[in-house]
Amino acid sequence: VISAAGLFFRVRLVLYTTLLSAVCYTVFVVSRHGQYGEWPHYAVIFAAVLAVQGLIVAYQVHRVRILSRYYGSAEP
Repeated sequence: VISAAGLFFRVRLVLYTTLLSAVCYTVFVVSRHGQYGEWPHYAVIFAAVLAVQGLIVAYQVHRVRILSRYYGSAEP
């Protein structure tokens, strides 16, 4: 979902989707409290991966928008 949000080329949409995904995953983990047993760090790792993926996609969208403005205004 985070990567698909990048296809709309809106940085705020990517950040919003990332935040919403992290919040929903946190609610899921809290509601299934006993599932992780001895390895609760897997939930933290997955949440960190969500955050990193969101930041990478947002940065790439930002770069594409800057390049689009630069080359869109250039005269032939």
